[in-house]
Amino acid sequence: MYISNWDTFCKRAEEIYIAHPNKTRYTHKYRHVDSQLVLKVTDDVTTIKFRTNQANDMKKLLEFNALMFKHTTSAAPTPAYVSSAEKAAAAAASSSSSSPSL
Repeated sequence: MYISNWDTFCKRAEEIYIAHPNKTRYTHKYRHVDSQLVLKVTDDVTTIKFRTNQANDMKKLLEFNALMFKHTTSAAPTPAYVSSAEKAAAAAASSSSSSPSL
């Protein structure tokens, strides 16, 4: 099943990995012909995919690779993905709390 929202894909991929860390596989495939990057996460029961042709999604891919690497090298994986909306809210909260009051 293709998921069109990046944050939803990352959350679902993390859930799949945490539920079945020994069975989960993560692959990515780039098709130069149509400039499509497809990410796939599966545990042989559930399969999710994300497809993009945007060059600016490469930073997201790098962050996702780092997240999956962190999970695969940790002894007990725990949810660690923070969506872009959550990052923006945290940044806004920290900037408003750090502003000096007169």
